[in-house]
Amino acid sequence: MSFVTALLGSVAGFVIANALVLDINRTLMGLYQLDKALTIGWQWQSLALGFMVNLTTLALMVVTQKKTLQNQGNTLFMLSLLGIIAALGYLYLNAKSEFESLLLCFFILALFVLLTPKCLQSLLSFNNPFKQPLWQWLYADSQSQLTELRIAIVAILVALGSAIGMQIMVKSFSHTLNAHLEKQLSADIYMHIDTYQPELRARLNTDPDIARVGIYMASNGYIDKMPAKLASFGNSPDAFSHINLTTGDPVTQAHFADNGCIANEQALIKHGIALGDTVSFKQNQHNYLCRISAFAYDYGNTALSLITLEDSIKQSPLHWQVYGLSLTLSKPVSTSQMTERLINNYNIESTAISENKRFKDIANTLFNDTFKVTKVLNGFILAIALVSLCISLLSLSAHHSKQLAVLNSLGVDSNQLHQLKLIQTIGLVGFTSLFAIPLGLALGMALLKYVMPIAFGWSIHFYLDVPALLDTCLFLLLAAAICAYLPVKKLTASLHSKESAL
Repeated sequence: MSFVTALLGSVAGFVIANALVLDINRTLMGLYQLDKALTIGWQWQSLALGFMVNLTTLALMVVTQKKTLQNQGNTLFMLSLLGIIAALGYLYLNAKSEFESLLLCFFILALFVLLTPKCLQSLLSFNNPFKQPLWQWLYADSQSQLTELRIAIVAILVALGSAIGMQIMVKSFSHTLNAHLEKQLSADIYMHIDTYQPELRARLNTDPDIARVGIYMASNGYIDKMPAKLASFGNSPDAFSHINLTTGDPVTQAHFADNGCIANEQALIKHGIALGDTVSFKQNQHNYLCRISAFAYDYGNTALSLITLEDSIKQSPLHWQVYGLSLTLSKPVSTSQMTERLINNYNIESTAISENKRFKDIANTLFNDTFKVTKVLNGFILAIALVSLCISLLSLSAHHSKQLAVLNSLGVDSNQLHQLKLIQTIGLVGFTSLFAIPLGLALGMALLKYVMPIAFGWSIHFYLDVPALLDTCLFLLLAAAICAYLPVKKLTASLHSKESAL
């Protein structure tokens, strides 16, 4: 069974990955100029890993049923808890690689998997506090089901916590990116040009309807054998007003003094370049020395990037290319009016002109393709939570159908049976959700603080979408209520039919 389930899981992952890679290819080709489409190949390692995980889980379940271990349950619990806390403390302070950051997420999961069933057990260990017979039965029934409920609790906890953590990461990235684009794309009109045209730029600068003309030029090269780009947006600090420095300060002329340049955040996080370092930008046999004066956010880019003055690039021996101009208009002029003038008076093709709104839409579309993949994966995680929940609750309800039949024969009507089962199920899922929410918050924090910077070099600001989080939990509660209602409805219907027959 372990091999069959691992095989089915690997096949499903292979099919899903091939379906999602289309969106990833669009993003990579549009955003990173990737000239080859990614392909997904079958990986036997995934099958072997799934097989080993299944066997390990089975072995742990068997071992925990041993009387010797059950008698030493509290000792093992405390030793496991101390070991997990020690591992979490070490990884929180020292996680530097992708493996260590993912291991931190694993121990966060392990901590909550260990605590949640134990807390429920402690909650149900008190003497029956109810006086009303039905409530007494409900409390005693929950105590008797605790061992069987443990698997359902863990399944709900892990799936819901993982879904919340992924949701926090996606929302935080989306919120941070939108704020970044809002400032980054601050000009009113963007024009794509293939060659340097100083005459056109001079004419645009003298146009009374244009407040500022910006430029985007860049030179490709290497820094310590790593691909890098040296770019510029002009010569004055105003030309760099759209750059988001990690310190929050505006770009000034002092940042470019003494061969100063601004590096992107990836240079600091992924490549260990520090403030004040002098780096050598190489292009063929030419070198350009640059002193790092600040770091800037550069979401969507995973490579090294430097920013300097336009004249510094022009006066260097490097080969450079102009990619476009940006126009900031005077207030009385609309973008549609200026676009018409650019076509008629400046002989610029309409396909080379993009308004600010359209440019942002293009950028957001590219990033949304990536978010779409993450949202689909998050949906799969939530679906796993729902399937685990429904299977566990349906099997438990079927297992206790005889007890419910006895209650019905003793005079408990159908509505009371429905209420009892719904209260028990909602209480179980609600209790698990109380632990799944902090688990999701902890996983989200770990993903943003460790996984994202280590993997991509981006520091994402934490953003919590409370309505979306509550919707996820309420949706799970609704599914639990339906799963609890169906077996009881089936049982009461069959009892009614028998009574009618009699």
